[in-house]
Amino acid sequence: GMSAVAEIKVAEAKDVFLLPVSALYFKPPVTQRKQQSSSFFTPLKKKIKDHKNDLQQETKIGEIWVLSHNTPIQKKVQLGISNGKYVQVSGIKAVEQIIVGTKEQKQ
Repeated sequence: GMSAVAEIKVAEAKDVFLLPVSALYFKPPVTQRKQQSSSFFTPLKKKIKDHKNDLQQETKIGEIWVLSHNTPIQKKVQLGISNGKYVQVSGIKAVEQIIVGTKEQKQ
């Protein structure tokens, strides 16, 4: 038999912010939180009307945690395309410290 290997691009984005998908699932310990978050990450789906060609587009909103004055603060970001490992985000600044996990302290 014959076989073939193919690579198909379904989406492409250049000059965007990428975060590990794990950043969307991170929750700091309750004692360190400045704001309370929702229970478990589920992107909110909002329909945004595209007036140029009258199509409906889905926008997904996710929540991340950023470090501000040594305190975790929750922030909502707009999610873009993802490859399962990394996700495109907008609504953050390049100088923000995004929390993707914690280090366990040895006793």
